[in-house]
Amino acid sequence: MAPNFRRSQNRSDQPLGGRYKIVDKLGEGGFGQTFKAQDLHLPGHPLCVVKQLNPQVEDAEGLQIARRLFDTEANVLYQVGSHPQIPHLLAHFEENNEFYLAQELIDGHSMADEFETVPWDVPKVISFLGDVLDTLAFVHANRVIHRDLKPSNLIRRQQDNRIVVIDFGAVKQAGTQPAGSAIGHTISIGTQGYMPSEQLAGQPHFSSDVYAVGILAIQALTGQPPKQLMPHPQTGELDWHAHVPHIPLELITVLDKMVRYDFRARYISAKEALVALKALPPALVQYISAPGSMTPVAPPVRPSVSPSASSSVSSSVSPAAAPNPTELTVPAMSASGPGTDKSAMATDVVSKPAHSAAGSTSRKLPAILIGLVILGAGLLIGRACTSAVPNNGNGTVVTQTPAPPIDLTPDTAQTALTTFYEHLSNQSWEQALAQTSGTVAQQFNPDFFRQFQRVSVENLQVQTQTPESIEFLGQNTYTYNDGSIQTEERTFTVQLVDGQPRIVDSAFVRVMKHR
Repeated sequence: MAPNFRRSQNRSDQPLGGRYKIVDKLGEGGFGQTFKAQDLHLPGHPLCVVKQLNPQVEDAEGLQIARRLFDTEANVLYQVGSHPQIPHLLAHFEENNEFYLAQELIDGHSMADEFETVPWDVPKVISFLGDVLDTLAFVHANRVIHRDLKPSNLIRRQQDNRIVVIDFGAVKQAGTQPAGSAIGHTISIGTQGYMPSEQLAGQPHFSSDVYAVGILAIQALTGQPPKQLMPHPQTGELDWHAHVPHIPLELITVLDKMVRYDFRARYISAKEALVALKALPPALVQYISAPGSMTPVAPPVRPSVSPSASSSVSSSVSPAAAPNPTELTVPAMSASGPGTDKSAMATDVVSKPAHSAAGSTSRKLPAILIGLVILGAGLLIGRACTSAVPNNGNGTVVTQTPAPPIDLTPDTAQTALTTFYEHLSNQSWEQALAQTSGTVAQQFNPDFFRQFQRVSVENLQVQTQTPESIEFLGQNTYTYNDGSIQTEERTFTVQLVDGQPRIVDSAFVRVMKHR
């Protein structure tokens, strides 16, 4: 059986592993105990943390399996401990058939203390998300699933105010884990409220950690403990929006995807969730702390996903919730954040492949055929370049002569706006994109608009006008797929781009009617 703290005190003249002298008890759980200790082998006898692990086995065979898994898991902890926001594993050893880990002592306070003063404001929640997801992306890149993310397993480090992820004691389960278990057996079973359904069933995924972080953020925003967040009776998804009616809808959209009931509908890893967070409007992204000199995050090995499953949720001309006097006014259309995937918005014309094919063929064909190939490639390039609408939605390339330049007037600018929203309502994404330019085009994300049956613009009033630009104050009406409606006031800026009116900016003003 594992020794208790009293036994360790009685052996104070015999340091653990011949090196670590126990000075205080920090905690105790079902899988072992945690102590503060002095490292007698280093000058000044610095403090560290020693975790005594109970393998929960008594027979020789079970102990041998536990020992092998303990060594394997310790190697994983050495690896993830290279991140500056994860405690370094200093040593692991066995003494009298008992397992021990010596780890870096973090000077700070438990995030459980801060969660006692919820709700938090939006900037603090975004800063929290960015900090934790950045560290967790490194963990997932190393093929490790934490499985027990909760306030008490996060520490706010005093020296730099960053959040440190602790309790990578997956070896707690060493005696109960099958020897051939797959990745993810690195952490304890988990904590009720922060565990998704697949983890409760013993099948955790990287997205299970994403779920836990999303729950933490929702708890921080709403002030509601996880067990009080009930599922919606019709959708089965967590019903938490009513607790926070005045936060940006873009942030709500990210959090909703983090905590989807079906793990396949969530961000596949912390890295994808972080990309989505950084794609929020700049007024929100500014609260994500820069990682500084952190260890680079290697891309996780994962199945390929289609662009429709990408993590970017920031969108152009998107609805936002009304800001509190103490919160933010969020522009919905803005420069793309770090990590924004623009590939889904690019039009793949076949000119480059055709040109390349001509180049390679020209080395083999007679001169007359070379001329024909080059001529054909030139015609194809010319045809692609004259296409104003690259795709009609069913994969067919549509070619047409560019429209002649027109004057920018309130009427032509309003037409560009109304046409844009008609295309959105019809889910004609390419046609809608053709009405935009600049940052609006870069931020355009069809996945965001799929949650609406219809989006319309009304009551447009000219605020400023120049020969090149017109700014309107208008009203958007968003009809959701469940029939609910939100109406808000926004500004819209239309400019001439290549002789055509294009939507280049929009900003949220206020909610006129809440959903």
